[in-house]
Amino acid sequence: MSEIARDDCQTKFKAFNGDTYHVTGDVVEYDGKLSEFSFGVSGSPFVGLTVTKDNIGTDTLIDVEFLKFEDTLVAIDDFFSVETYEEFVTSVEGEFPTPDGFTSELFIPGEDTLVATKEASFTPGEGDGIVTETITFVEDGSQLVLSRELPPQRIFPLQIEIVSGTGRFEETIGFEEFTPTSPMPQPGDGISDSSSTIVTLKEF
Repeated sequence: MSEIARDDCQTKFKAFNGDTYHVTGDVVEYDGKLSEFSFGVSGSPFVGLTVTKDNIGTDTLIDVEFLKFEDTLVAIDDFFSVETYEEFVTSVEGEFPTPDGFTSELFIPGEDTLVATKEASFTPGEGDGIVTETITFVEDGSQLVLSRELPPQRIFPLQIEIVSGTGRFEETIGFEEFTPTSPMPQPGDGISDSSSTIVTLKEF
């Protein structure tokens, strides 16, 4: 396993039609076609994209913008689907900032469109305990289950890893970035309590 990171540089490529073009940024080149590799994320908290091939092992790419394969050039951002929601707490068990659990609703920012509901629970463990979330999407009932051991001192955004999924999220890899916008949420006050960004790895 290796970690790869470089300063920005300009790299020249030749397209299949013979045209040449330049890319400014960190570019990692691999021998082989895109389909010969598998991809993942480096865990929680997220560090970088992992690239695996049988004869090279696994690389973790940090601060890299592009991957060049024999048949294509892919931007790192194209590997991920990123969706950000406004989160409104609907009920609380216990009291913030250390409740036993809470429920919330996720909306498209600035709209009244309910996208998903969340149930979160906290259990004792090392550090500040373990948070487990189940996010259920209204559209088709698909679910994401996320979990993370909380550090004694929380730094936001807090990343919570996806551990399983159902429906369209079966075998999904990724995490949630959770950023509170209200220190003491009041259920039903109509004020957004946090921002929830769900980052998932696309299939290639």
